[in-house]
Amino acid sequence: MIVLGIETATSVCSVGLVDDQRLLAEKSEDAGRRHSIVLLDMIEAALTEVGLTRDRLEGVAVSAGPGSFTGLRIGMGLAKGICLAIERPLVLVSTLHALAVQSGAKAHTVCACLDARHDELYSGVYTQDGSGFANSQPDAGRHIDDLLTVLSPDTPVVGYGIGLYEDRLLAAGLAVLPNIAPSGVAVARVGERKLSAGKDTPLDLAQPNYCKKSQAERLRAGERS
Repeated sequence: MIVLGIETATSVCSVGLVDDQRLLAEKSEDAGRRHSIVLLDMIEAALTEVGLTRDRLEGVAVSAGPGSFTGLRIGMGLAKGICLAIERPLVLVSTLHALAVQSGAKAHTVCACLDARHDELYSGVYTQDGSGFANSQPDAGRHIDDLLTVLSPDTPVVGYGIGLYEDRLLAAGLAVLPNIAPSGVAVARVGERKLSAGKDTPLDLAQPNYCKKSQAERLRAGERS
């Protein structure tokens, strides 16, 4: 099954093509806030590299969050547009699930994280079996102190942009892999498994999972940052 994976949850803009879990092509760039400018060209470059056109795709997987609100909206919008144009299914992949896969960690349980600012981390705990990782603790925005209370010392913490918290994680006895960049290939591989299991999402129901309110929403509600 040929699947396109789209990852825009962080400053890293990444796309990947896989066929039955086999890597076909990958394009990745630390694009800052230029996702809307570079993403489409990256997809076309990946397809061209292996002599494919969009209509050869059998599905599209998109990183659905948590992560950058703007980045997620850009990735989601383009993924839905491609699926609508070629009449293929869309599957939503947790950014943290893809990070756990990308890390290559061999531990039974892995905590995948992204910086959510203000001493908070987007985190999800994933348990590994013979068929891959499965979510064993829901993705959520958690204060670093709260996260430390729910992780056992044998759980490695993997993630991107979490260097600010590395000392505190290490002090708690946790192994840390802090520089795992999000990958469109990992998104595609997780997405392919979900598509094979019939777990696609109708386009009209597909929405990013932000896991927390935006700063503007917090201010409107009178909440502290």
